[in-house]
Amino acid sequence: RSSLCSLISQTHSQIVCSLPAGQGSGNRIQVSVAGQNLSSPFSFDYASPVVQSFAPASVRADGSERVTVFGSGFGSNTPGFLTIVSIGGMDAKNITIAADQSWLSFSPPVGSGSGLVIRVNVSGLLASAPLLFRYSAPVLTQLRGNGSCTASGSSLVDCPVSGGSWITMSGANFGVSSSDVKVQIGDASSSSDFPLNITSFMFA
Repeated sequence: RSSLCSLISQTHSQIVCSLPAGQGSGNRIQVSVAGQNLSSPFSFDYASPVVQSFAPASVRADGSERVTVFGSGFGSNTPGFLTIVSIGGMDAKNITIAADQSWLSFSPPVGSGSGLVIRVNVSGLLASAPLLFRYSAPVLTQLRGNGSCTASGSSLVDCPVSGGSWITMSGANFGVSSSDVKVQIGDASSSSDFPLNITSFMFA
């Protein structure tokens, strides 16, 4: 996208103009004099974005909470200008940018885990948050058996020692991939078998 540079002064050998608001790198300078056009070999970059902090430090794994990033130079995200935010390499959605570019907010992708980098890409200029992002830890709110075990308060009792009984665990932040989940019963681990994007799962 091109924008006009407001003319301040002009002679046969010099033009001075005021740069428009913009973003990105490799912006070419084009000059037109009485219909004769010059595409200059020179270009310039706007300042790179700066990420100072973000809040909250963690969100639910279902991506239902918005995250706000504070800093500067986040661009305008208007047609012709592009600002991309990613968490751990996955793109965020519904980006809103303040008019003074001092903050932006977004809906994080559905995910799980910790130690994730928030990265802001403003038309090719990159910045990363100084601290790492994490999704909220899993929460278990209910445990149910399929009839082979007996419910007793918040516990299941009399489960067959031979194993093979199915139990249902309900809660939140269980992630989006079965490969990320490990369920431990005492010292014996069990592989999980459940469909994606739900808040309960079963294992045998």
